[in-house]
Amino acid sequence: KTGTGDASSLGQASAEHPLLGAAVALAGEDEGWLFTALLSTQDHPWLKDHAVMDSALLPGTGFLELALAAGQRIGAEILEELTLQAPLLLEDEGAVQLQLAVSEPDDEGRRELNIYSRPEGKSLDESVRQEWTLHAGGVLSEGGEAPQADGELSRMAAQTWPPEGAQELDSEFLYDRLAEAGFEYGPVFQGLRAAWGVEDEIF
Repeated sequence: KTGTGDASSLGQASAEHPLLGAAVALAGEDEGWLFTALLSTQDHPWLKDHAVMDSALLPGTGFLELALAAGQRIGAEILEELTLQAPLLLEDEGAVQLQLAVSEPDDEGRRELNIYSRPEGKSLDESVRQEWTLHAGGVLSEGGEAPQADGELSRMAAQTWPPEGAQELDSEFLYDRLAEAGFEYGPVFQGLRAAWGVEDEIF
């Protein structure tokens, strides 16, 4: 199961993360890695709090967390790029097998990463017949100097809060309105407390 059990008894190492089960250094590559997991709403019931049209989906920030966790585990802690390719659907019953593959570094120390999943079958043969889906791809790199914020981010960081001239928006029933549109956010994902607007910008 995810984050539990003794991975070393299977010839693997612990991924040291609650969503990742094991880490394997790939044979035949200098520094390639494979991270594996088994995700389900039974093991992580909080995932049900993120649903679209009554279907639980792994949040986009979940892919971000997985990529950063893998990078930290192998000393490539900067996530330069992450592109979401397809949603990861989580059924009420059953689980999905997850693989996060990280390539060996190129000449500039950058590593490609890809996150895949497939439904877990009731047997090994049934699982093998399932196709893998690519959900996200990106690039990790080794640490060093933190990237400098661009001019827009620096400008925003220097502003007062809320922004000057902004009008507070009515956000009390935002999640009710989102639910009516099919976007269901349970307590874990209801983090919005206030919002402000300036012309066509929302903060």
